[in-house]
Amino acid sequence: MADMATRRFGLAAAALSIAGVAAIAVVARAHNAGGELGSCAVADKAFLQPTDLVTKDSFVRNVDLWQHSAPPLRGALSDVKGTSQGRPAATTEYVDGRLIGYLDDVAVVGPDRTVEDAYSRGLGYAVGKLPLVPLQGPVVAHNSGLLEAYENVWEYSSEGGARAMLGVFRGSHGGLADMTTKDVPVQLGDESVGYSMVPAPPDPELEHWVHLEARVKNIVISITAQGGRALSVRDVTTLLEHAVDHALSACA
Repeated sequence: MADMATRRFGLAAAALSIAGVAAIAVVARAHNAGGELGSCAVADKAFLQPTDLVTKDSFVRNVDLWQHSAPPLRGALSDVKGTSQGRPAATTEYVDGRLIGYLDDVAVVGPDRTVEDAYSRGLGYAVGKLPLVPLQGPVVAHNSGLLEAYENVWEYSSEGGARAMLGVFRGSHGGLADMTTKDVPVQLGDESVGYSMVPAPPDPELEHWVHLEARVKNIVISITAQGGRALSVRDVTTLLEHAVDHALSACA
């Protein structure tokens, strides 16, 4: 139990790092001039919907965070024309962001919930309506596909800022000591990057991860999917395709 709890803590920290969670608040802004995608890209209709998560199970929204402060990033230096030398464009040109996540209902009301709650208590967390994530244990072993899906959208004042943000992810996915990380091919939006992580050594009770990013003009769309051993890059790519379509439709 101690080893499992330690690995869960490390994965949870990684999840927060990827998500770049910031303060919760709400503001509204007008659509940017010049054809760039504005805050329409962080509206509800711009995000994945439960119907996009096509599996045999239903999903519940387990997180909705507005991110009005730029995430603390390292190495986000921009050489884009028109910016100062060494200017961290992924931070200084940041406008707004939002994170929305979904959790498979089987983790909420399924037969393995008691074990999940025991892990939570072991880490000192009070048990609430939803289980602690990332999921771990029998619920992962017994459900081989998608269990968690998180979409993060970051809006920038220029395409240069969005390019810088994508560059951060392109060079900073070294993974964890107990996960094997590899790049995966993805071609969506104006540019994109992706990688997967699987437990090393293999462990049926630990989630597999697929993380994909796409830049569309001045926004970056990120999908982090987690689940059992059957979680596929193709399925997560389909989610990113839906996310890009929703963003373009919302800002049309």
